[in-house]
Amino acid sequence: APRRRRAARLPGAALERAKALVEEGALEAGRDPSVLGMEARVSWGAGGAEELLDQTGKWQEVGASHLSINTMGAGLGSVEDHLAVLAACAAALGLARP
Repeated sequence: APRRRRAARLPGAALERAKALVEEGALEAGRDPSVLGMEARVSWGAGGAEELLDQTGKWQEVGASHLSINTMGAGLGSVEDHLAVLAACAAALGLARP
């Protein structure tokens, strides 16, 4: 199972194989695979909001329904810095609260 999760993090051929495995598993379990969500994970980095939007768009194109944003390893010094980056991400994605 961990191998399947790692493959699903990469848009491309590995993702297509992982999606096929999930669909097969859902059908074997008697579940409708079309109602299962897919979580994408992107990392905040030197490319900032522009890179985040690009990565997120690629995941949307392949059917991701949920998004996780990793801020670890981005050189942020405090919890407040991480929260500020996540707020900037939300704003860039049009998710900021009014």
